Amino acid sequence: MDGTDLKLLYILKNDARMSLTKIGGELSLSVPAVTYRLNRLVGEGVIRNFTINIDDEKLAPNYTSFLIESRVGKDCDTFIDELRKTMYIDSIIKIASHQNLVVITKNITSANLNNLISILDIYNIDNYEIKPIISKDYGDCDTDLVAENVSSIYCPLCQESLDGRGIITSIGSQIMGFCCESCKNEFLETYSKISLK
Repeated sequence: MDGTDLKLLYILKNDARMSLTKIGGELSLSVPAVTYRLNRLVGEGVIRNFTINIDDEKLAPNYTSFLIESRVGKDCDTFIDELRKTMYIDSIIKIASHQNLVVITKNITSANLNNLISILDIYNIDNYEIKPIISKDYGDCDTDLVAENVSSIYCPLCQESLDGRGIITSIGSQIMGFCCESCKNEFLETYSKISLK
């Protein structure tokens, strides 16, 4: 690895969306040379994966994240597995406290929250507190979401999981993903009718 590789890594760390042409311009390299260096860095394991950092506010601006603190007994791992199946969970943290589990949800609806509460009831967890989160600030820490682990993005029309594929489009100030062209077109048609009113 040379100084140019280090500059390339620094550029990507600051703006992973920068085009290869622009990166090449900053490094005085051709696009094929940038591509070669990127492929080599990936092959050598220097770049382990490419990540995304999703702004939940833009994905679901009218939804809220919640902090759930609970006391979970011996079924803790089974309970955690059940929570993860819901796709509503941002993170789960085991702590040393009278309430030994902290759950942070993604931006969810009240119906989703009721589903989580029903899971608490199923596991006979009656010692819990639910608090709305006003804001999340991860600052400059490395909490990027690894793209291969994104499993909770669904088509807003048919609710089919996008599973790393889909058609991404910008609607107003939001970026949305759809499973197919027909769902996207149907959604856009409905959206345009609503926005004209």
